[in-house]
Amino acid sequence: MACVLCMGMVGGAFAYFSDTETSTGNTFTAGTLNAAPGSIYVSGETGYYPPYQSPVMNVTPGSDGVNGCVVFSDIKPGDSGIIYWSLKNDGTIPGSLDLEITRLADVDNGFTEPEDMSDGTKNGQDATIDGDLDDYMHIRLEVDLNNDGDYDDAGELLQNGTGMGELETYLPVVGTAYEKLSDVTMNPGDAIKFKFAWRIDPDIPGVDDNIIQGDSFQLDLLFELLQVAD
Repeated sequence: MACVLCMGMVGGAFAYFSDTETSTGNTFTAGTLNAAPGSIYVSGETGYYPPYQSPVMNVTPGSDGVNGCVVFSDIKPGDSGIIYWSLKNDGTIPGSLDLEITRLADVDNGFTEPEDMSDGTKNGQDATIDGDLDDYMHIRLEVDLNNDGDYDDAGELLQNGTGMGELETYLPVVGTAYEKLSDVTMNPGDAIKFKFAWRIDPDIPGVDDNIIQGDSFQLDLLFELLQVAD
């Protein structure tokens, strides 16, 4: 008996369950980091003034991308005042705030006769090579880091050599080593308040008060808000 075994291949198609989903509309949006000036107002010896001016202080408020400034005019021995303002992280991601203080443009602006005679000699000068207002104008710069409104906690007085909580301590613009405010985290929507107090003694010790007549100087505050590294 013969037995024949035949083997072969049979072609065919086999189907399995399947499903396809499509993800569309994926977008990537960069966050924003924006330091925006907030409220600002001034006060002086006789109380609070309208938001942007006093008898000796004229405020140009800052806005988004626009620097604000304060112009002091006709200040004299015995004058004083305070400027309050705030800075806000108006973006969508956290930032780290730095502040540096720079003194610029110290000039005499000519001499009146009383200023000329302040050194005892009428000779067209006052015995100094530049302006003197920054030598005899005293300031203190404070920041309310914990937002409690009192500016007297550790690290909130931005001047060396004064100690925490010495509320009546003012330092001359010249010769003061200012603390640099650095690495202060500001989350989106956070605002930090600042206080700048100034005064000129009613009787400048050791010199003729006339030595500051007509003098001027510029003080710049540079705020920088940097992205917080992950």
